[in-house]
Amino acid sequence: MVKSLSYQTTIQRAIVLIATFLSSCLYMIAIPQYFHQKRHRPMIFIWQCFFVFVVLRVTIFNLQRKPTSMPIIEFVSTSQANKNNKQSKFLIHVIENQEADSLLNLTDLDLTGYSHILDNFAVIHTFKKHGDMLSEALRGQIAIEKADFTNIPLIIINPDEILIGEKNNKGNILIKYTKAIEGVRYFYVAEIRTGRKEIALQTFYKRAVK
Repeated sequence: MVKSLSYQTTIQRAIVLIATFLSSCLYMIAIPQYFHQKRHRPMIFIWQCFFVFVVLRVTIFNLQRKPTSMPIIEFVSTSQANKNNKQSKFLIHVIENQEADSLLNLTDLDLTGYSHILDNFAVIHTFKKHGDMLSEALRGQIAIEKADFTNIPLIIINPDEILIGEKNNKGNILIKYTKAIEGVRYFYVAEIRTGRKEIALQTFYKRAVK
């Protein structure tokens, strides 16, 4: 089963925020039990404020690092517009049993729980390498457009073929998904990031079906 992006991201955020709230309440209730004397009250208040600030700051940072819940087309547009050095991610879905079994046969890796993601750097790279109409025509390919990215979930979930074996310059294993959709064959290439438990877009291109 493929979890929807909005559902999963909402649950993750709710869990983090609830945990933060409960931790803060517990801290503010427990500490006065040890420092109940009147002379310690200013110190208690200062520590409580500092604790809440740290927890909220860490929570906000973690939420910023989570994959975004915006639609995929909006993420692609934002990635193109904001060409900075700050990484942002888009969660496609988390790998579960059936998909994990298929990939295990190909890779000898248990990828259960890994996340299929896009990041802004890969989106920018894709348009740089495969977004020019003339350059792609010389390669016998068709320039990638924003709307093509909306086909990625289908390409991953129901590919015509999966190829594996090559590695990129980081030493990460590459998976190439191919699928023909409405007269166009798409090639979605992703790298397996074992440390982060991610399968992340590396590049994306297309050709006319002959």
